[in-house]
Amino acid sequence: MIMKICTRFSLHPRFCGYSYRDEFVADAIVRCITHAIDKIDLTHPKCNPFSYITQTAYNVFRQRIKNEKKFQKAKENMRDMYYDEFEQLNGIKSSRKPEDGDIDYLEDKDYFNDYYNKDKD
Repeated sequence: MIMKICTRFSLHPRFCGYSYRDEFVADAIVRCITHAIDKIDLTHPKCNPFSYITQTAYNVFRQRIKNEKKFQKAKENMRDMYYDEFEQLNGIKSSRKPEDGDIDYLEDKDYFNDYYNKDKD
């Protein structure tokens, strides 16, 4: 039943567009089995285990999205760093756009321009 709830909840329009939906379901099932089942009190008159499991799955999905965004940001930063290093080594003009107050970019731009113009003379 837990597996069915988590799988169906992953098809919700809020979560269906992510490529790591299988990880959503797997994490939610593990969390529900290890933590949620022990906390459900069936003797309580207002006990609703289905909503508790659904809410647990929702929280796990949000946490997974947050972690994946951090991981994706780290990958982008690493990729940009290596591309910038590659551009420096090969003398390719940087295509990076300056951000407000990005002093390093201006220094890099001057370095690239000086290096590029030195070879043309």
